[in-house]
Amino acid sequence: MDLTELQPFLDLVPQPVFVLRSITGEILLANSSACSIYGLVPDDFDTKTLGDLGFVDDPGQGVQPSSILHLRAGDCAQVGFSLHTPSGGYRFVSVSAASVALDGPRPFILMLPTDVTPLHDLTWQALSSEGTLRAIVEANFALCYEWNLTSGNIQFWGHFDELLGLAADETPGSIEDWLRFVHPDDIARVVKKNQTSIDEICPYLDEYRMIHRNGAHVIVSDSGHILTDDNGKPDKMVGGIRDVTRERKTQQTLEERNTALRVILDQRTHDRLELERNIHENVRALILPALDRVGRSLGDRPEVGELESLRQTLAEIVGPFARRLGSNVLGSQPFTQREVEIIDLVRRGKTSQEIAEILVLSSATVSYHRTNIRRKLNVPRGGPRLATHLLTLERHDSDDEEEMNALLKRIDS
Repeated sequence: MDLTELQPFLDLVPQPVFVLRSITGEILLANSSACSIYGLVPDDFDTKTLGDLGFVDDPGQGVQPSSILHLRAGDCAQVGFSLHTPSGGYRFVSVSAASVALDGPRPFILMLPTDVTPLHDLTWQALSSEGTLRAIVEANFALCYEWNLTSGNIQFWGHFDELLGLAADETPGSIEDWLRFVHPDDIARVVKKNQTSIDEICPYLDEYRMIHRNGAHVIVSDSGHILTDDNGKPDKMVGGIRDVTRERKTQQTLEERNTALRVILDQRTHDRLELERNIHENVRALILPALDRVGRSLGDRPEVGELESLRQTLAEIVGPFARRLGSNVLGSQPFTQREVEIIDLVRRGKTSQEIAEILVLSSATVSYHRTNIRRKLNVPRGGPRLATHLLTLERHDSDDEEEMNALLKRIDS
């Protein structure tokens, strides 16, 4: 089906209608009502997308306009957005959207925005004047206010004593008086956001710190709405302020604890893997070669069978470790089995001659392996003795373990 065949039917609809491509938001069709609002002809929309229509997310909704582009075929949605009009005004719209499968695998989005600004303004005007509705607002906010943008006077009602510890006769009467209670580091941002809301006739939403009479900081959430006069000019801001100090402190505490728990869990996982690696490496590089030497010395004696049984038992014990460790070997370069044996003997203070006698090797072979070990450990020629370097690595491991234990004690307390 050719989409252009829909144009005559869409033009019969009195409200704006758009046909969008899902995911990308390309505008494929716009009816005559939509063209009239934007002062364009249908062909002008060929190069435009949903992002060019001026929709912005409403802070009260928390929904991004692009969310409608991800509807699955057959799904519908109704959401509220704010709209910057081509003339520079600000409107509130209710958007009905449906995902329609026509031709091809990707569905199209049929979008019908409806202007609900008069209803939105009427609701806020009622909230600022009707006692019953005002009581409803007070139940959700610590303070409510009406700010006259022309005179600068501001009228509050609510619980100043609970929020800031102020008496009734200390209630601020102007925006300047109000800013005296805002934290100095937040004043510039609060003023800038207020001015942006007034200039663009858009909702105001911010969180900032205030100073209680006792000097404590109170974190508040401030949400306001601009009311316009008969000429469409900003006249008043009405809104509410809510104390969110406890919520934010609880959130911060939870985040800190989560971070500490993640550190502990990561460290414990690392320690477990390190322990498994050490067991596996020690059995493979030290115990099994020792059993080989004992087996060779026993010759054909009956004890050889018991020795083989012991070898199989050890293999079963370290088998799961080996599968998990895979190629996770000590250092950036793996050591050979012989090198691990020599490292263990050096660590225990054996000389090259003693190592050669224990492993039945020549002194030249031991020297060759020691050179390779120094290279893999990045110990330069002329640097510290190999035995000293290995003992240093052990002390570092011990320090890490003590640091981990200290951290656990702090978390537990």
